[in-house]
Amino acid sequence: MAGAFPLAVYTAAHGLSWTYLKSAIDYAALDRCRKLLGPLPDFNAGECGYEGAVADGANVFAIRCFRAPKWDFMGRDAIYLAVSWVARSRAASVDFEALLRAPELNVPTHSPPLIFHCDAAWSPFPSAPIEGDRILFRRQEINK
Repeated sequence: MAGAFPLAVYTAAHGLSWTYLKSAIDYAALDRCRKLLGPLPDFNAGECGYEGAVADGANVFAIRCFRAPKWDFMGRDAIYLAVSWVARSRAASVDFEALLRAPELNVPTHSPPLIFHCDAAWSPFPSAPIEGDRILFRRQEINK
């Protein structure tokens, strides 16, 4: 079953900033995402990007952080942090692995959609409710 998901992207154009639907989430809740799975990587020092899912407050977030080559207005590489989320009450039925594979969280774009559809994101076998604020999983990944 397909579902609609919000998307927020933290990246550089003329400095680092968020692109997201302002009515979909409080800025403070969204901005905490930058630190939920750890600090932003220093790609110039050889650090790797990461992905994962984390419960925080009223939401559960799917987060991918990777390098976007030649990205900013000067053609420099930049951080690309793509985030989607669901209300905690719905999170037990979401397949976060499928959500993290969605192109919207994997392919950098200077004009990300504010909402996207993910056909495989709803699990037919709901898991137990997610209790507490915690990292559900985190993986390092190769630099893109």
